[in-house]
Amino acid sequence: MPISIRQAISQIQTDLKSSMDTRIAPKALWVKWQMNLANILKQVNETKRVWKSSDMWYRINCLELETVNAANCPEIYPLVKEYVAKSKHKLPATYTSAAGDMIRDITSIFPYGKQYVLVTPKEYDKIRKREFKDPKLGYAFIIDNYLYIPDAEVEKVSVTAAWTNPKEAAIFNGEDVCKPFLDFQFYMPEYLIKIVHDSVLQDLVNGNQRTIKDEMPDLNENSRGQR
Repeated sequence: MPISIRQAISQIQTDLKSSMDTRIAPKALWVKWQMNLANILKQVNETKRVWKSSDMWYRINCLELETVNAANCPEIYPLVKEYVAKSKHKLPATYTSAAGDMIRDITSIFPYGKQYVLVTPKEYDKIRKREFKDPKLGYAFIIDNYLYIPDAEVEKVSVTAAWTNPKEAAIFNGEDVCKPFLDFQFYMPEYLIKIVHDSVLQDLVNGNQRTIKDEMPDLNENSRGQR
Protein backbone atom coordinates (compact mmCIF):
# COMPACT_ATOMS: atom_id res chain seq x y z
CA MET A 1 0.00 0.00 0.00
CA PRO A 2 1.22 3.57 -0.66
CA ILE A 3 2.06 5.64 2.38
CA SER A 4 3.80 9.01 2.59
CA ILE A 5 7.08 9.39 4.41
CA ARG A 6 5.36 12.04 6.54
CA GLN A 7 2.66 9.56 7.65
CA ALA A 8 5.21 6.91 8.63
CA ILE A 9 7.38 9.37 10.56
CA SER A 10 4.42 11.08 12.22
CA GLN A 11 3.13 7.77 13.59
CA ILE A 12 6.54 7.00 15.11
CA GLN A 13 6.70 10.45 16.70
CA THR A 14 3.20 10.00 18.15
CA ASP A 15 4.03 6.58 19.63
CA LEU A 16 7.31 7.88 21.09
CA LYS A 17 5.68 10.68 23.08
CA SER A 18 4.68 8.40 25.93
CA SER A 19 8.15 6.98 26.51
CA MET A 20 10.88 9.46 25.52
CA ASP A 21 11.90 12.83 24.16
CA THR A 22 10.53 13.05 20.62
CA ARG A 23 12.79 15.82 19.35
CA ILE A 24 14.33 13.63 16.67
CA ALA A 25 14.60 15.14 13.20
CA PRO A 26 12.22 13.59 10.63
CA LYS A 27 15.19 12.94 8.32
CA ALA A 28 16.94 10.94 11.06
CA LEU A 29 13.79 8.90 11.66
CA TRP A 30 13.47 8.17 7.93
CA VAL A 31 17.10 7.02 7.74
CA LYS A 32 16.44 4.72 10.69
CA TRP A 33 13.34 3.39 8.91
CA GLN A 34 15.36 2.65 5.77
CA MET A 35 18.09 0.86 7.75
CA ASN A 36 15.64 -1.35 9.62
CA LEU A 37 13.69 -2.17 6.47
CA ALA A 38 16.93 -3.07 4.64
CA ASN A 39 17.87 -5.52 7.41
CA ILE A 40 14.41 -7.10 7.47
CA LEU A 41 14.32 -7.59 3.71
CA LYS A 42 17.55 -9.59 3.82
CA GLN A 43 15.92 -12.28 5.94
CA VAL A 44 15.14 -15.33 3.79
CA ASN A 45 11.60 -15.85 5.08
CA GLU A 46 10.74 -12.20 4.55
CA THR A 47 12.23 -12.24 1.06
CA LYS A 48 9.82 -14.94 -0.10
CA ARG A 49 6.81 -13.14 1.33
CA VAL A 50 7.70 -9.73 -0.06
CA TRP A 51 8.41 -10.92 -3.59
CA LYS A 52 4.91 -12.44 -3.71
CA SER A 53 3.32 -9.18 -2.62
CA SER A 54 2.03 -6.66 -5.15
CA ASP A 55 2.36 -3.77 -2.68
CA MET A 56 6.14 -3.41 -2.45
CA TRP A 57 6.84 -2.18 -5.93
CA TYR A 58 6.94 1.13 -7.79
CA ARG A 59 7.34 1.37 -11.56
CA ILE A 60 9.47 3.92 -13.33
CA ASN A 61 7.35 4.26 -16.45
CA CYS A 62 10.00 5.33 -18.91
CA LEU A 63 13.76 4.99 -18.67
CA GLU A 64 15.50 6.17 -21.83
CA LEU A 65 18.48 4.30 -23.24
CA GLU A 66 21.03 5.03 -25.95
CA THR A 67 23.06 2.66 -28.07
CA VAL A 68 26.78 2.78 -27.41
CA ASN A 69 29.80 0.78 -28.52
CA ALA A 70 30.60 -1.80 -25.85
CA ALA A 71 34.30 -1.21 -26.48
CA ASN A 72 33.81 2.25 -24.97
CA CYS A 73 32.46 0.75 -21.76
CA PRO A 74 35.42 -0.79 -19.89
CA GLU A 75 33.09 -1.97 -17.12
CA ILE A 76 31.53 -4.55 -19.50
CA TYR A 77 34.12 -5.03 -22.25
CA PRO A 78 35.27 -7.60 -23.40
CA LEU A 79 32.43 -9.70 -21.91
CA VAL A 80 30.13 -7.78 -24.21
CA LYS A 81 31.96 -7.14 -27.48
CA GLU A 82 29.31 -5.52 -29.66
CA TYR A 83 26.84 -2.71 -29.07
CA VAL A 84 24.85 -2.19 -25.93
CA ALA A 85 21.89 -0.07 -24.89
CA LYS A 86 22.80 1.99 -21.83
CA SER A 87 20.46 4.12 -19.73
CA LYS A 88 20.96 7.85 -20.15
CA HIS A 89 20.56 8.35 -16.42
CA LYS A 90 21.46 6.37 -13.34
CA LEU A 91 18.73 4.38 -11.68
CA PRO A 92 17.90 5.09 -8.04
CA ALA A 93 19.28 2.53 -5.59
CA THR A 94 17.09 -0.46 -4.71
CA TYR A 95 16.75 -2.50 -1.57
CA THR A 96 18.52 -5.85 -1.51
CA SER A 97 16.89 -9.08 -0.42
CA ALA A 98 18.32 -12.53 0.22
CA ALA A 99 17.65 -13.14 -3.49
CA GLY A 100 19.57 -10.06 -4.66
CA ASP A 101 18.63 -6.60 -5.93
CA MET A 102 14.90 -6.02 -5.62
CA ILE A 103 14.10 -5.31 -9.26
CA ARG A 104 10.93 -7.15 -10.19
CA ASP A 105 10.48 -6.33 -13.85
CA ILE A 106 12.25 -4.70 -16.80
CA THR A 107 10.07 -4.39 -19.92
CA SER A 108 10.75 -2.60 -23.19
CA ILE A 109 8.42 0.21 -24.26
CA PHE A 110 10.01 0.82 -27.64
CA PRO A 111 10.12 -1.71 -29.15
CA TYR A 112 7.17 -2.86 -27.08
CA GLY A 113 6.72 -5.72 -24.65
CA LYS A 114 9.98 -7.66 -24.37
CA GLN A 115 11.03 -8.64 -20.86
CA TYR A 116 14.60 -8.64 -19.63
CA VAL A 117 16.10 -10.83 -16.94
CA LEU A 118 18.65 -9.21 -14.64
CA VAL A 119 22.03 -11.01 -14.74
CA THR A 120 25.70 -10.14 -14.30
CA PRO A 121 28.01 -9.52 -17.29
CA LYS A 122 29.76 -12.84 -16.59
CA GLU A 123 26.43 -14.68 -16.53
CA TYR A 124 25.46 -13.04 -19.80
CA ASP A 125 28.73 -14.11 -21.40
CA LYS A 126 27.87 -17.74 -20.57
CA ILE A 127 24.26 -17.37 -21.74
CA ARG A 128 25.16 -15.98 -25.15
CA LYS A 129 27.42 -18.98 -25.78
CA ARG A 130 24.60 -21.47 -25.29
CA GLU A 131 23.48 -23.37 -28.35
CA PHE A 132 19.80 -22.96 -27.50
CA LYS A 133 18.45 -19.69 -26.11
CA ASP A 134 14.89 -18.52 -25.46
CA PRO A 135 14.23 -15.85 -28.13
CA LYS A 136 11.46 -14.34 -26.00
CA LEU A 137 13.86 -13.41 -23.22
CA GLY A 138 16.38 -10.64 -23.13
CA TYR A 139 19.04 -9.93 -20.54
CA ALA A 140 20.16 -6.85 -18.68
CA PHE A 141 22.62 -5.88 -15.97
CA ILE A 142 23.23 -2.91 -13.74
CA ILE A 143 26.67 -1.43 -13.10
CA ASP A 144 27.17 1.73 -11.07
CA ASN A 145 23.38 2.20 -11.21
CA TYR A 146 23.35 2.34 -15.03
CA LEU A 147 21.13 -0.18 -16.81
CA TYR A 148 22.72 -2.08 -19.70
CA ILE A 149 20.88 -4.19 -22.26
CA PRO A 150 23.47 -5.92 -24.45
CA ASP A 151 23.12 -6.74 -28.14
CA ALA A 152 19.76 -5.06 -28.45
CA GLU A 153 18.36 -1.85 -29.91
CA VAL A 154 16.11 -0.69 -27.11
CA GLU A 155 15.20 2.97 -26.67
CA LYS A 156 12.87 2.91 -23.66
CA VAL A 157 12.02 0.51 -20.84
CA SER A 158 9.93 0.50 -17.70
CA VAL A 159 11.55 -0.70 -14.48
CA THR A 160 9.60 -1.96 -11.47
CA ALA A 161 11.54 -2.20 -8.21
CA ALA A 162 11.68 -1.54 -4.47
CA TRP A 163 13.50 1.79 -4.47
CA THR A 164 15.27 3.09 -1.38
CA ASN A 165 14.64 6.73 -2.30
CA PRO A 166 10.98 7.38 -3.23
CA LYS A 167 11.70 10.93 -4.39
CA GLU A 168 14.33 9.91 -6.94
CA ALA A 169 12.05 7.24 -8.40
CA ALA A 170 9.01 9.55 -8.53
CA ILE A 171 10.95 12.31 -10.32
CA PHE A 172 11.48 9.89 -13.22
CA ASN A 173 7.68 9.83 -13.52
CA GLY A 174 7.36 13.59 -13.60
CA GLU A 175 6.83 14.42 -9.93
CA ASP A 176 7.71 17.98 -8.93
CA VAL A 177 11.34 18.12 -7.76
CA CYS A 178 10.38 20.96 -5.39
CA LYS A 179 7.79 18.86 -3.60
CA PRO A 180 8.67 18.40 0.11
CA PHE A 181 10.56 15.17 0.63
CA LEU A 182 8.20 14.07 3.42
CA ASP A 183 5.23 14.18 1.03
CA PHE A 184 6.60 11.55 -1.35
CA GLN A 185 5.01 8.13 -1.12
CA PHE A 186 6.65 4.74 -0.81
CA TYR A 187 5.12 1.32 -1.31
CA MET A 188 5.02 -1.53 1.21
CA PRO A 189 2.62 -4.28 2.31
CA GLU A 190 0.61 -3.18 5.34
CA TYR A 191 1.98 -5.97 7.51
CA LEU A 192 5.56 -4.89 6.72
CA ILE A 193 4.85 -1.27 7.58
CA LYS A 194 3.86 -2.42 11.04
CA ILE A 195 6.95 -4.63 11.42
CA VAL A 196 9.32 -1.81 10.47
CA HIS A 197 7.42 0.72 12.58
CA ASP A 198 7.62 -1.50 15.66
CA SER A 199 11.30 -2.27 15.14
CA VAL A 200 12.21 1.43 14.80
CA LEU A 201 10.17 2.25 17.89
CA GLN A 202 11.80 -0.51 19.93
CA ASP A 203 15.33 0.48 18.88
CA LEU A 204 14.76 4.13 19.75
CA VAL A 205 13.17 3.40 23.13
CA ASN A 206 15.87 0.89 24.05
CA GLY A 207 18.58 3.30 22.96
CA ASN A 208 17.03 6.07 25.04
CA GLN A 209 16.89 3.84 28.11
CA ARG A 210 20.57 2.93 27.73
CA THR A 211 21.45 6.62 27.46
CA ILE A 212 19.54 7.43 30.64
CA LYS A 213 21.31 4.64 32.55
CA ASP A 214 24.72 5.84 31.31
CA GLU A 215 23.99 9.39 32.44
CA MET A 216 22.74 8.42 35.91
CA PRO A 217 25.25 8.21 38.82
CA ASP A 218 25.84 4.77 40.22
CA LEU A 219 23.95 5.21 43.46
CA ASN A 220 24.85 1.75 44.69
CA GLU A 221 28.55 2.49 44.38
CA ASN A 222 28.14 5.82 46.18
CA SER A 223 26.21 4.14 48.96
CA ARG A 224 28.91 1.55 49.46
CA GLY A 225 31.55 4.28 49.62
CA GLN A 226 29.72 6.10 52.38
CA ARG A 227 29.49 3.13 54.72
